[in-house]
Amino acid sequence: MKINNNNYTCFTSRNSEIRFADDIARHVNKIYPRMSNTLLQRLDNAPNFSFAISKIDDKITDIHYKMHDNSNIFTTLFSKLFKPKIKTKKNIENYIRLIKLHKAGNCTEAATLGALAAKANGLENVCIGDVVSKFGFINYNHAVVLIKNNKNSYVIDPWLGFADYLPNAVLRYKYELKTGVDFIKNKDMFIKETKINDSALPCVLNTESKDILKACPELRIKKGSK
Repeated sequence: MKINNNNYTCFTSRNSEIRFADDIARHVNKIYPRMSNTLLQRLDNAPNFSFAISKIDDKITDIHYKMHDNSNIFTTLFSKLFKPKIKTKKNIENYIRLIKLHKAGNCTEAATLGALAAKANGLENVCIGDVVSKFGFINYNHAVVLIKNNKNSYVIDPWLGFADYLPNAVLRYKYELKTGVDFIKNKDMFIKETKINDSALPCVLNTESKDILKACPELRIKKGSK
């Protein structure tokens, strides 16, 4: 969408690659509706939602706790050593079950679901990305799906509900993500690939599309379902 010099709105078509990426972001939000406490905190009247924000935060903490199993050091150690091989389909099914149960999730959950959907629909070079500063001074605490492409890498962001090529996405994040560091003005912002062991659900990036679809077939976008 653009606003021209005559101050009226006009729409310009995007290529099929970005349209499909945008469909993925919308599809994830449609089939797995979620409340986000960090989105509520962005509202001008956020104090009015303090109780709801607290409840949503509790639900997301429960998802993290149950998926990572921090209570058992031996299970954690085993999963780090053999993560690509252990119960991948079961892990994905459990993750989706928790998302459906709690109907909650912030950008990390949105990026994980987006990565699952991207791989389920045949996209390649799917990564989880973090919005950071080039020199490491700032982590904007925002996770996205990063599709690495030699010509034009792009972002799928179900949390904000859009998809676009990296330069356009970064331009949007400069206005969307607040840091409190006014003098930097977000000039050095970029999106880096997250290390696999740091992502919300590491097995996502090691799982083939056919196995993801076995765990959650609803991720496939059908023609005419948009």
